[in-house]
Amino acid sequence: MHETVTTILDEVKALWMATDSLSSFTDWPDDLTTGNSAPNYAPAAEKIMAWDMPETSPTSPLCRAVQQAALHVNWQFI
Repeated sequence: MHETVTTILDEVKALWMATDSLSSFTDWPDDLTTGNSAPNYAPAAEKIMAWDMPETSPTSPLCRAVQQAALHVNWQFI
């Protein structure tokens, strides 16, 4: 798994910890596991990488992590 994908999980947890409405809604799961699926490109990855977000938003670190991982994840299509 590419390190940028692990960063997404770290940023989600940081956002959960910093947001009372999230952390009071549910406990952080302690049974998350990572997979080793090969990246599966999605055309939307280019749009994700082009996001322009405000730097001061509490979600900005998570959005940047998703941008950096966009080419390294296994996108599933349904």
